[in-house]
Amino acid sequence: MRRQRRQPLIDGRMVLVSPYDPAAGFNVGHAMQRNKLIYALSDAALVVNADLEKGGTWNGAVEQLEKFHLVPVFVRSNGSPAKALDALRKKGALPWPNPETGEQLEDLLATAPNPSPKPEQLSLSVEEPAPTSYRSARTDIETSSRTTTPSERLMKTVCELILGAEPPYTARSVAELLDVTPTQARAALARRVTE
Repeated sequence: MRRQRRQPLIDGRMVLVSPYDPAAGFNVGHAMQRNKLIYALSDAALVVNADLEKGGTWNGAVEQLEKFHLVPVFVRSNGSPAKALDALRKKGALPWPNPETGEQLEDLLATAPNPSPKPEQLSLSVEEPAPTSYRSARTDIETSSRTTTPSERLMKTVCELILGAEPPYTARSVAELLDVTPTQARAALARRVTE
């Protein structure tokens, strides 16, 4: 609601993304969940600094490197050495090549190695196999975005994930599958039943 943020939102120069009600108070658990959104909406990630084995930046990068594999994760490669950045490199993060121009940055993002998803992450859809790379997934999303709204695409994916779960479809099992709260899972189940 602050004026300095409201105008950029109205002008379309800033995006506000949250799975939580805007009126919800601060909650450490909610703050940690932001990492999933940051990585899911990114082409690549660059970790400039982090605390070793603690904090949201560390946890988000480790979760991406070990579990989700959505985008390449880079770590700062110049300046003072940092134990956390070295540890992330050992987990698979790439050294940032320090592109100096916009063209070099575009080339880097276009040629960055695709993360290696685990086999169980490749079947997100009941109807068809998931794309085998982040790049083809991004193309599929962009293609489908011409015919559906973002909320329709999100709900379609949620429904496909629910159908991929083992019955019975309880709020608890769906919440665990989607890594959301039971309340959010009940809402997704209710919408699925309505559809």
